[in-house]
Amino acid sequence: MKDVELRLTKEITDNTQTLPNKFDALNARLLNGAMVIIAALIATTAGAVFTLFQLLK
Repeated sequence: MKDVELRLTKEITDNTQTLPNKFDALNARLLNGAMVIIAALIATTAGAVFTLFQLLK
């Protein structure tokens, strides 16, 4: 039983130390994805505005 307790304590300690890094990596990936989506929306909007001006000429 003591062996199981020691292994669980080590696993909890290891996870506690690595979780912040995992969250930082996840946040970076989410931010990167959001920036790609924003860039695509800006490009699409610019293209739509350009097309609209061409049609109104």
